[in-house]
Amino acid sequence: MTILKEMATPGHTPSGTVYRQGGAPIPSLGVFEHWDSPETMRYSRNLDPAHGTGIEFIYIPMGSAAQ
Repeated sequence: MTILKEMATPGHTPSGTVYRQGGAPIPSLGVFEHWDSPETMRYSRNLDPAHGTGIEFIYIPMGSAAQ
């Protein structure tokens, strides 16, 4: 999990490492979030659909995906 935090927050890495490419600090390599609880599994976008800016968890039942 620490590796995911490192990659998503290069300006505030848990290890204190400064990641650079060509001498310049690199931007974020992705998103790191965890859900609010194992029961509801809501991410920031699900908690505030109007203003949430994070990822969104969508449920697609097995067998209903387009072929």
